[in-house]
Amino acid sequence: MALFKAKPAPPPTATESPKRPAICLALQGGGAHGAFQWGVLDRLLEDDRLDIRAVTAASAGAMNAAALVSGLENGGAEGGREALDKLWREVNRSGGRNVFGDSAIWSAASGPATSGCPSASRARRRRS
Repeated sequence: MALFKAKPAPPPTATESPKRPAICLALQGGGAHGAFQWGVLDRLLEDDRLDIRAVTAASAGAMNAAALVSGLENGGAEGGREALDKLWREVNRSGGRNVFGDSAIWSAASGPATSGCPSASRARRRRS
């Protein structure tokens, strides 16, 4: 689980509208949930009446949270939307596999030896 906290909003000036309601987001895991969350987050970021103060997340939700908070910190709501768009376009480009790039560590961590696959376990025992 990850917890991200956005910078507090500056106090409103005399020309600004009343204080925006502060919200905290909880984003669950699961690939399809993450893609759905992207659409919801994009819509929330379009609504300038809301002030996202904190995000807690797991799994695919944590990927969304990291992109969201990074974007918010670097470019406000539009930066958040751009970061989420970039993340999910990359997920789409990769076919949903290994969005973190090819590496020996990723291959070893996601290979049959670590998947709990009974046939892979039997094959390893026969070679020993």
